[in-house]
Amino acid sequence: MPSYTSERTWATGDTVSASDLNTYLRDNVDYLKGKVDGISYSGCSLTRVAATSIADSTYTAITWVTERQDVGAWFTSGTTITVPAGAIPSGSTTIAIKVEMRTIFASNATGRRRVRLLKNGSAFRSPSVPAVNGDETEMVATGVEFVVAGDTITVEVYQNSTGSLNVSDTIVDVYRLGPVD
Repeated sequence: MPSYTSERTWATGDTVSASDLNTYLRDNVDYLKGKVDGISYSGCSLTRVAATSIADSTYTAITWVTERQDVGAWFTSGTTITVPAGAIPSGSTTIAIKVEMRTIFASNATGRRRVRLLKNGSAFRSPSVPAVNGDETEMVATGVEFVVAGDTITVEVYQNSTGSLNVSDTIVDVYRLGPVD
C-alpha cells in the first residue's frame, strides 16, 4: 500500500509537476481508498439446517446449503469458501479474517466432539469437547487467520461415539477484519 505523504502548502506562483501530482494527489488518494476498502464489510454467512450424518471417528466437511449473506462473492457452492480478490484492498496482499462456526451434535453420551477450521486444507483451530450426557452437544469454534486472494476455508466435524451421529443447525460466518500489510 502506498504511504500517505503530508500535504504540502502551495504558494502563489509555485509550479506543480507531474511528480507533485503523483505524490500529493494520486498516491494519497490510493492510500485513502485502500484504507476505506479495508473497513467496508466483506464476507459470507452460510447455514446447513438439515441433519448431516457423521461417521464414527472420521472428519467430515460440512456441505453448505444456504447463503444467508455473501458480500463480495466468497461462496459459490459445496464445502469451500474462497477468499475473493475483491476482498483485498488496493495496495495490500494479505487480510485478516474471522471465522465463526457453530453446530449441534445429536444426543449421545459417548466419546468426544470436534470442529476443525481449515485454511487451504490445514487446521488453524480445532477445539474438542466431551459429549454431553443425555443432551445435544453444541460446539463453537472461532479463529482469526491471515489470508490472501484464492485461499480456501473449510469446516470439518468429528465425533467418536462408536456409531454414526448427526449434526444439525450448522452455521459459519467468515468476514474480513482488515488488511495486515
